[in-house]
Amino acid sequence: MIFHSPNLLAALTVVSCTPFVVLESRQEAPPGFTNLGPAPESEPVTLKFALTPNNLAGLEVKLQTISTPGNDDFRKWLSKDEVKSYVQPSEDTANAFNNFASTNGLEPTLVSTDGDWVALTLTVGQANQLFQAD
Repeated sequence: MIFHSPNLLAALTVVSCTPFVVLESRQEAPPGFTNLGPAPESEPVTLKFALTPNNLAGLEVKLQTISTPGNDDFRKWLSKDEVKSYVQPSEDTANAFNNFASTNGLEPTLVSTDGDWVALTLTVGQANQLFQAD
């Protein structure tokens, strides 16, 4: 079943390569959406993936120190490059995603300059097969 809304954005987070688990499903369209039936297998779709940041815990600690009065780092704001050093995915994470895409004949495109968001354009049929979806 496909639900359509003008402002709907699909985003998936790559967290691991473990078996898929259904977290939520709907039998009917939510209020304000229109049920258009199953999407055609040949319909192109672009999926966006948030890759795991390399040091989110470190970023949280740093943000606490720069926002705590009395701390030596209080109000020593982070530059864009400093933030990037915390949020960009590790080389292993980026390689794992790129290998997954390549193995399945897909070419990822960067969505963000920090490399933490990437997109894949594929058909609904390919997405259903790769992600055990319907």
